[in-house]
Amino acid sequence: MAAAIPLSLLVLLLLGPGGWCLAEHPRDSLREELVITPLPSGDVAATFQFRTRWDSELQREGDTDHYFLRYAVLPREVVCTENLTPWKKLLPCSSKAGLSVLLKADRLFHTSYHSQAVHIRPVCRNARCTSISWELRQTLSVVFDAFITGQGKKDWSLFRMFSRTLTEPCPLASESRVYVDITNYNQDNETLEVHPSPTTTYQDVILGTRKTYAIYDLLDSAMINNSRNLNIQLKWKRPPENGYIHYQPAQDRLQPHLLEMLIQLPANSVTKVSI
Repeated sequence: MAAAIPLSLLVLLLLGPGGWCLAEHPRDSLREELVITPLPSGDVAATFQFRTRWDSELQREGDTDHYFLRYAVLPREVVCTENLTPWKKLLPCSSKAGLSVLLKADRLFHTSYHSQAVHIRPVCRNARCTSISWELRQTLSVVFDAFITGQGKKDWSLFRMFSRTLTEPCPLASESRVYVDITNYNQDNETLEVHPSPTTTYQDVILGTRKTYAIYDLLDSAMINNSRNLNIQLKWKRPPENGYIHYQPAQDRLQPHLLEMLIQLPANSVTKVSI
């Protein structure tokens, strides 16, 4: 019940003016991002973050003390933290465009870890905080298990994780990006390949560790138009090891043919050797 008042305030801002409350024409902005982090175990962590900001000012009539001010709305449905639908409805584009199209319930709840949250706070517009804006931050974090979801394979893609790809950005978004953590580009003699190749990379220090991210900007028209959809793929590849092949031809009545090979065969593969 602690989140009832902030959510009520949020719905009031969405519904616009009513009763004694007057509101300016909203100058809204939406920033959305998805951070994908491949883990050493083969699992993949994905974190969504949506920031919606309203520059609307609520004007009160009279000298009402804001400590005693309450907001009342008629909810359209009961808000439940175990239900993804009300959470998605708070997004400006719902689940129709942008990163939110990946929010498919049967995929998100079939992960080994799931967490979602809603935060709303006032943000000062200037140093003296003479006027404020409201910011809604929605976060959702999931971890896809390599054995449950990935069927024992370490290769991942957006379609494999979410059963969907990105087709268009949210038209209301001022920023829409996908970050892929490529810090461990080389690990245990394996190389992480990211496809398509990112246009830019970004480095940051998080908890004392320098991180490198590949950036995919959905607002870049070439990013989506070139392929009609964006399906980021993560593939771990191990460079081929030096093998050993020795062949000794037969000698009539002395020795048979001798072929010795030392090779490493990948799992679930078929290899033919012919002479």
